[in-house]
Amino acid sequence: MDNQIIPLGAGGWIPNKHFETACYAFRHGKNLFLLDAGSGITRLLDPTDENLIALKEGIARILILLSHYHLDHSHGLFYLKAIFPDIPTYLFAPGRGVYPRDAIDMIDTIFAKPLSPARIVDIHGLMEINDLVPGNQWIGGLQVTCRLQEKHSDPSLGIRIANAFCYATDTMPDKGTIELAQGCPVLLHEAWYSSRDAYRGLDDDLKKHTQDGHCGNFGAAIIAKRAGVDELRLIHHNPVLPIVRVQRLAAEASDILQNTMLARDLLPIGIDLPG
Repeated sequence: MDNQIIPLGAGGWIPNKHFETACYAFRHGKNLFLLDAGSGITRLLDPTDENLIALKEGIARILILLSHYHLDHSHGLFYLKAIFPDIPTYLFAPGRGVYPRDAIDMIDTIFAKPLSPARIVDIHGLMEINDLVPGNQWIGGLQVTCRLQEKHSDPSLGIRIANAFCYATDTMPDKGTIELAQGCPVLLHEAWYSSRDAYRGLDDDLKKHTQDGHCGNFGAAIIAKRAGVDELRLIHHNPVLPIVRVQRLAAEASDILQNTMLARDLLPIGIDLPG
């Protein structure tokens, strides 16, 4: 199970019958990593999915990397006690260097009375909260490189896991993502809408491919092409778009990078993590 990411939720904003919201799982040894904790985290309660059973088998620690605090990326933290009641959990979330407060203070703002019956660390009992900061850090035996993304309604972090893959969500198209993703074979990048009509060529100003603080599919593809990645998976799907239009986003973007596909809930994405 160490060679794949399982999208538990590839959608954004609102869960629907096609996609839960942002949560991506992968194993490294006995560590289970979760990128973001949207509604997709509830899929881990499914007792019948063989991939999810194998994903959870024998894990010793849960390591959660939060890109930012918007609820479609964080409200699943409230369910952790039911999903992993007895497994030590370590949450790494944007703190100082991204926001003016530590991560634990940010989390306590979301999960506090009267919105929550208690602090999330008190509900879970086995949770530790740490700051996830721009730059390099070692988490669960993997080098994690984070980049501050300021081109959104609130700051978020782009996240690179070793040289295996890069994750960029809730951001306008940003040339800084190109540098973050260079040398990674796989890029998971948001594509909120079709920016095909704005596309003129690979030299496009990335600003042409932005809408409402998000990235268009051609913006994501230009970034992937300039970064030299082998595979682009489009994520953070817009729940307001009909599913046929969401599916079309990948088909359009494949004109720039042939190996472009839509990330789909529970459909594994191959990666190559260090041993």
